[in-house]
Amino acid sequence: MDVVMALGSFCLPALAAWDVLRIAGSVSRSEAPRFGNLVSLGIWSGGTLYVGSHGGPAFLVPVACVLLGAAALLLVVPVVRALRTPARGRAMRTGTSRRLFRRIIATTHTASGSLMLGVTADGGVILPDKPPLEDGAPPRVRLTEGCPYCLVENVLAHLLELDAAPFIHAYRHHVASGENRVFVVGRVDGTPGWTTGMAPLAGHEVAPAVPCRHHRPAAASD
Repeated sequence: MDVVMALGSFCLPALAAWDVLRIAGSVSRSEAPRFGNLVSLGIWSGGTLYVGSHGGPAFLVPVACVLLGAAALLLVVPVVRALRTPARGRAMRTGTSRRLFRRIIATTHTASGSLMLGVTADGGVILPDKPPLEDGAPPRVRLTEGCPYCLVENVLAHLLELDAAPFIHAYRHHVASGENRVFVVGRVDGTPGWTTGMAPLAGHEVAPAVPCRHHRPAAASD
């Protein structure tokens, strides 16, 4: 029994500390801690508390409390980080690219002036129906699936139809070279068609990398 107690006195806090380190690693990479690490931390810390309060070394109780407190603080870090991140660096999340496509197309039906179509440096898709944020940055949404560049191209193809091909080709070349561009589309008074041009977006000149076979350096030769 003494051997088991001695092993528990060493192994349980060591395993709990290892889980705290793994949680800290996830937080430092801006990733969500793994559920398994949280569960095992609770098990090892609970065991440490039990051993320390049932005949084991008394120091195990404060050690377990310190480990649990450290883990709690680490879990608060992402919340604090999100609150302190400027609005310019955040993009709210939405559903699929199909949903956002319908929203942008609906905007074009009632638009009276020019619209901006593009992707921001943080990978968000610009919302042309919303006013700029307080710092002047464009409002945007981050897709939960799909490629933001492909969505922009699909909207442009819907508006320009066959005339969109050269613009899409040029757009892919810019993205492939790491240069971010936005489309500025509008209607000429008295005509039903759309005109467009490309321009850099101040503060968002670098094209964000995405896992899309059409929008990476190799795509420039397509």
